Amino acid sequence: MVPGRARKPCKYFHTKRGCDSGENCTFLHDQNSTNHNQVSAPRNPPAAKDEFHQWSSGVPHLENARRLLTSELAKFFKQAYKLVIQGDETRQAVITRLSTEGGFIRMNEVIETIERVRESTSSQRDTVFSEIVLPMLQTVSEQQVMSSLILEVSLGSVFNFLFGVNGRRSITLYGFIISVLSAFDITSCVYNYTIALDASLTTLSKIMDINGSAMLVSEFITFTETFDAMLEAIDDTDNSEVLFRAQKSLARLQQRLGLGSRMPTMQRTQHIITTQPMFKLHRDGPGQLSQQGPRHDNDFVSIKDIKIMPTALEITSPRLEYLPSIDLSQAHIHGIDGLLDRHFRLLREDTVGQFRDAIRIELERQRNIQQGLPNTAKHQQAARTFVYPEAYLRELKFHKFRGLDMMYEFEQPRAVCEMTKKDRMKWWQVSKRLQQGALVCLLDSRSNPIFCSVSHTGLVLEDDVKKKRPGDEVPADFNVFDNAERAYIILSLVNSDAYNVELVLNEYNSMRFDRPHTLLEFPGVLLPSFQPTLEALQRMTGKDDFPFADILTSNEAQDDALLKVTPPKYASGPNFKFDLTCLGSGRRSELSVEPGHKFDLKELQKISGLDEAQAEALVHALKQRFALIQGPPGTGKSYTGVLNWLREVLGF
Repeated sequence: MVPGRARKPCKYFHTKRGCDSGENCTFLHDQNSTNHNQVSAPRNPPAAKDEFHQWSSGVPHLENARRLLTSELAKFFKQAYKLVIQGDETRQAVITRLSTEGGFIRMNEVIETIERVRESTSSQRDTVFSEIVLPMLQTVSEQQVMSSLILEVSLGSVFNFLFGVNGRRSITLYGFIISVLSAFDITSCVYNYTIALDASLTTLSKIMDINGSAMLVSEFITFTETFDAMLEAIDDTDNSEVLFRAQKSLARLQQRLGLGSRMPTMQRTQHIITTQPMFKLHRDGPGQLSQQGPRHDNDFVSIKDIKIMPTALEITSPRLEYLPSIDLSQAHIHGIDGLLDRHFRLLREDTVGQFRDAIRIELERQRNIQQGLPNTAKHQQAARTFVYPEAYLRELKFHKFRGLDMMYEFEQPRAVCEMTKKDRMKWWQVSKRLQQGALVCLLDSRSNPIFCSVSHTGLVLEDDVKKKRPGDEVPADFNVFDNAERAYIILSLVNSDAYNVELVLNEYNSMRFDRPHTLLEFPGVLLPSFQPTLEALQRMTGKDDFPFADILTSNEAQDDALLKVTPPKYASGPNFKFDLTCLGSGRRSELSVEPGHKFDLKELQKISGLDEAQAEALVHALKQRFALIQGPPGTGKSYTGVLNWLREVLGF
């Protein structure tokens, strides 16, 4: 042991067996010591906490709110930004304090300071911007702050405050920012200019995302167009990370405002196209955009608000569902969110729409029978459906993994009533009805739809027996084949939210009335085949870091322009080259490809053995950030693109 050096705790001392070395162990045997494997989360140093407490004293309470002088206000926001970039704890604490009433008072003082110096000299306005406004914007738009899920609510409050009533605070704030940056001498320090644009655009983009009414503020269009001109004035050879973020934020703003798409590193080549007259029909929008109002309680403008499974009002709605048109000029949302919106609505209609219509037909059939009317619903088109009438809820159980289990019985199909038990079991197996995991719908006594999946039918396979877990035990005769008149199954809720659980519990409480339900099966429809995809599309909506967004939405260009795909960002630096020496077969030959410059394919063919098409495909893929390699079978697509050459050049 080295004198003066603290020993680490022994990792075996606290185990059941203990340390075999005993007193001879070179590590510390201390009852109060903790296992060295326990890694503590990184924390802010004590000095940072002291700085935060000092800074937070400047956040006023309502009873002692006092106005800060200009110099004190500058120090307040500079210290806030310093704390934000120091660590997680102080970052969360600062943003949380800014989202309180006291934080709003300080941010409102910034707006009041801007109004006071609006007619002052350019030197005074520059000082207010660089010393107060910019630190405030940098604090709320810092990358770790923007990506934090913990701070999502607090940030939303901050950006709502900066927007103000009808956007008044944002108009004042960004009118001032535009006036200062427009007079800025870019040649003096382009980096500082880019930092200011990045913080301003990131904040404005977030304000637009959170406040839907911001799209109606005409001044925001002017601000966005001015920022676009400012970014254009920056030399494109400056490929700094800050400039890239500013370009992304601007593209996000333009998509929200319908001003076109200016994603970073995207260029367009103009060409002449003859236009033909088109006949357009007006398409009624979704949700509140519809002239008649929402169609039902599950009709929304944003797909994030739409429930995957149809609601009772959606099923019975007489109006047609909103479906997007192939004419993108009629889309209610543009950009990448519009693309996700179209895919979500069309996929949901192709899957959920089928059994939504089937349930509507069954409800109409039941209503016609009750009213003594002829059944016309059977002639309508819908998904293939098996209907099991006279279904009764007999028991509720709580499963360890599935949650609420509903034990149901219903009438056996007529085809199996006269069969033996063995033949009934074979019939259920061969027909593949009510397979485990199959999607079904229960229509309760009030015709409310309850979507479930089949958890147990008693048709146990050998593999299922091996996978059986504690809690899966059910009565031996609780199956679909044992009884000639009644079949028994266990169902689990697809969505165990409060609404569906309440429906089930209400039906369970009224079991004494013995009210029959109707069980509808949609053969071949499995929930995992579409639900995860629809949920993923909802989660991706609203994200501003969608890869290749400009390429995926390039067909929305108003000018019918061709998209020119540029080199990847990592290859855009000065003097960057792809070293192709590694492709030489047996001999070292210096050869490189430089994006944006011509390249002799014959030289590559000489050293690599690739044919002309393969060499062209390889160089094309290296020069562009997005490339497609196509060709008939056996032409070497995988060999050229993945298995050998690109992997060698890129060093994978």
